[in-house]
Amino acid sequence: MSHIRRRSRAAHFGVAIVLAVAATMAVPLFGVASPAAAAAPTPITTCNYTITTPGRYVVTTDLTCVNQFDHGIVIDASNVNLTLNGHTINGQSPANSGIFVDECPASGITDVRIAGPGTITGFIYGVGLGEGCQGGVHDSTVSGLTITDNFDGVILQGGNFTGNVITGNTITDNGDTGIALAGILAPDYDTAGNMISNNTVTDNNIGILLNTVTGSTVRANNATGNSYRDLWDLNPCGSNVWKGNTFNIAFPTCIH
Repeated sequence: MSHIRRRSRAAHFGVAIVLAVAATMAVPLFGVASPAAAAAPTPITTCNYTITTPGRYVVTTDLTCVNQFDHGIVIDASNVNLTLNGHTINGQSPANSGIFVDECPASGITDVRIAGPGTITGFIYGVGLGEGCQGGVHDSTVSGLTITDNFDGVILQGGNFTGNVITGNTITDNGDTGIALAGILAPDYDTAGNMISNNTVTDNNIGILLNTVTGSTVRANNATGNSYRDLWDLNPCGSNVWKGNTFNIAFPTCIH
């Protein structure tokens, strides 16, 4: 009889364990979703869309910007993740910029992620970062885009921009420069730690240009078939690192 009672207690204890585990496993199914999971990206469906608050944004349709002063998208906030989601931003005048980071505060803008797949075409700047940006653009990324038939493909400019990455883009057939880093001598001048890597930059006038920039790296890009120069550093040799690039015409000769 005592043997039967011991088995009964064991069975009861086993049922209790199963119920406790089941209750624990059920919490993610019926609990409150985390804010990150609950917040869907904000859709962008028109040109001249200005982002003023941090968050996730996604282009949900092709955008056509028909006026001379149009921008596709303007980013005036830090901590922004913008995805083109396979769509095209098309300027027809040409318009100002496909994507423009501008008018930032004295503290600058940080952690802006602009990602493809997607195409930007028909603008003065395909992607323009930092013009008019008092505090500069920092620790931001442009990746996975096709940028074609603009005046400049990607331009990062100002007196203070650090830690930015331009990588994995296809930048072709732009009227002047495929990728340009253009510093401006200013009291807070700092252009260190920027990286241009693994881009295909072909059939532009100039492939990749660094002007008044020090402490940045240009690595493993395919820059060929650009009509004037594939790679061009207007700073003294050793100011920046050029390594593992594929090119035909470069200046100065210390570029690799």
